[in-house]
Amino acid sequence: MKKKSILILTLLVLISLVAGTIYKRPVTLTQLCPEIELTSCKNIIAYYSVDKTGELIRIAFPSGSEEFDLLMEQIQHQEFRKSLKNMFPAGTKMHRWSEGDFTWELILEFDDPIPTKDGNTASGMLIHLKNFFGDLTIYNMIGDQEIRCHTKEQQQWA
Repeated sequence: MKKKSILILTLLVLISLVAGTIYKRPVTLTQLCPEIELTSCKNIIAYYSVDKTGELIRIAFPSGSEEFDLLMEQIQHQEFRKSLKNMFPAGTKMHRWSEGDFTWELILEFDDPIPTKDGNTASGMLIHLKNFFGDLTIYNMIGDQEIRCHTKEQQQWA
């Protein structure tokens, strides 16, 4: 009986490790949001804040601009790893501001209607990438997903 218990426990640990490795494998934004074709993005809106007032500054990058192309290239090629935090409710986030802190959000806007799972279509602000003082979250509005994740060299990428 003792050998069976040890064998079952070992098997459960092994299965958990394999499942965790598969879950946390690096994937692109296209793989995280397969129903949305990134090449149909028409506008990127950026909000950022670099001081303790928390006032967000807005910048828009229309399709075809140099900044838009640079951002899209970085977004399309970046690989994200899902966090195990996704298994728990998100809750409220707080941050005590200190010198050098910053937060940003990128919103990808789509003009063309994109089919949803329920047979409808959607357009507008469909993907949000939010860096909340180092915590990266991707919101997929069509898939109704909030994906907490991280990237390789996240501080530098952010």
